[in-house]
Amino acid sequence: MVRWWAALAWVGACGGALLSGQLCEAQPPQPKPWTITGTVVDSLSKQPVAGAQVIWEASFATLGFRDRPLDEQPPSGAARVTTDTAGSFSVSADPTAAGVRLFVSHAGYRGVDGKAFATLVVPMNSPPVTIALVRQASIQGRVTDSSGAALAGIDVSLVRVEIHDGRRQARQVFTKTSGANGEFLFDELPAGVFYLRAAGQAGGKTYGPVFYPAELTRDQARLLRLGGGQTLTAEFRLASHASFKIRGIVTNMPLRRGVTVRLLRGDDSVGDELPISPTGIFEIAGVAPGDYTVQAYTPNLLPLNFGETAVTVGQRDAPVRIALNEGGDISGHMEFHGPGSLDKYAVVYATPFHPRHWPGDVKDTVAVMNPKGNFVLKNLQPGKYEISVRSLSDYYISEMHTEFRSPSRGLVTQDILGKGLTVPADNLPALMIIMQSGAAEITGQILGASPGDLFSVALIVMRDGVAIPTIIRAADGRFQIPGLSPGDYTLLAWPDSREVEYRNQAVLQDLLPQGIAVSLREGSKRNVTLEPAP
Repeated sequence: MVRWWAALAWVGACGGALLSGQLCEAQPPQPKPWTITGTVVDSLSKQPVAGAQVIWEASFATLGFRDRPLDEQPPSGAARVTTDTAGSFSVSADPTAAGVRLFVSHAGYRGVDGKAFATLVVPMNSPPVTIALVRQASIQGRVTDSSGAALAGIDVSLVRVEIHDGRRQARQVFTKTSGANGEFLFDELPAGVFYLRAAGQAGGKTYGPVFYPAELTRDQARLLRLGGGQTLTAEFRLASHASFKIRGIVTNMPLRRGVTVRLLRGDDSVGDELPISPTGIFEIAGVAPGDYTVQAYTPNLLPLNFGETAVTVGQRDAPVRIALNEGGDISGHMEFHGPGSLDKYAVVYATPFHPRHWPGDVKDTVAVMNPKGNFVLKNLQPGKYEISVRSLSDYYISEMHTEFRSPSRGLVTQDILGKGLTVPADNLPALMIIMQSGAAEITGQILGASPGDLFSVALIVMRDGVAIPTIIRAADGRFQIPGLSPGDYTLLAWPDSREVEYRNQAVLQDLLPQGIAVSLREGSKRNVTLEPAP
């Protein structure tokens, strides 16, 4: 394109000169072709990968043109070459381009980010590049009954697990059906963390769901950590059981919003989440006898419409009825006592005691105080919440209580400081918070941290045996936590790149002994040094 502009400019300039009989100046020098060379290697062995496909297109980003996102598929008409036996390649770039966009792939490999192509932009005059590909992995196994006989036709699901915001989340599901000899194989898998589940019918009998190796809930499943090029073996031995259905109806169905149901045993989901019909009718099949909770909710939408009911499955199908609601609004008022700035502000947070019980990626409910000291925590579902406040650094919560009217007792006041806020299904209370000057503060550093290191620091307070964490980021391994109430705390730290399931009480309770306990008085300041949790 640039050469065409240059040629047009030359014709315009020299054409007039030739017509007037004058000599034309020499044509401006044209850009010289340039090349990019590189090598594709195996990320683990560092050995060259022969036969890798290298697709490229010119990049004109520095000339004012916008490139397509690199995570898109390469254009179908782009040029391509394959690497030689030494894993090497060489591509010729458009002489007018500022760089080249490369898309590299090979059967049985993925990019280090788990995507089908390793992608990068190489600028002009770059030295030779090295591109690493991760060999895909596999999980193989066999399903048998309690006597060791092969079970064919059993669905085996492989679920990729990721941890985001302290919560374990299933990101991708692969399903295979066991063959005649009970065998199954998941191949061409990216590296990652997975769990397995087996369920189905064979020979007129019902099996599962069972999480590998032989657990009833996902929370108890053994996580399989799969590295690049690794092959793992997992064997299921299943016992048959009586099978029943949970048939139900959801009332108060919202307009133009999808509703999903799921089955829980304790706080852990059992089986798959199921969309239900607009009429609210649903059926959960293959349920073994036991005690469960059935939840109905609007997935990935706010405000959350939610409802649940407990059900016991005995030796017959179980009927249930669930009413959806949007939760209630808790109105509150805040007062500030003690000397300080006249310009007061506060942000109030409601954190559920048991977030893993809620469906989806539950966030804290947040309310901002208005100039008169009033605030509203919206759409709180029935349950228990820790109430925290971020305000002026010298203020802390000194009093917190609820008020509600009882038909028999009139106005009832309950102190909830240190206990948490219980939100009922009806007769919602009002919330009163008193902020007092003289807050405590914790500062600290992470042992062994270097400039540029980022850590997560968990400030943990205990409420009725439940550990409630607040996460603070520690840039360069240093942190400051102002505005703390007098009391007892535990601090933990880990590299920010490490995924910790801190919303899981079992995980958090295991980590607590590795933390540092800190007791604070009004106005006290403590400095601590934290060693990262292993």
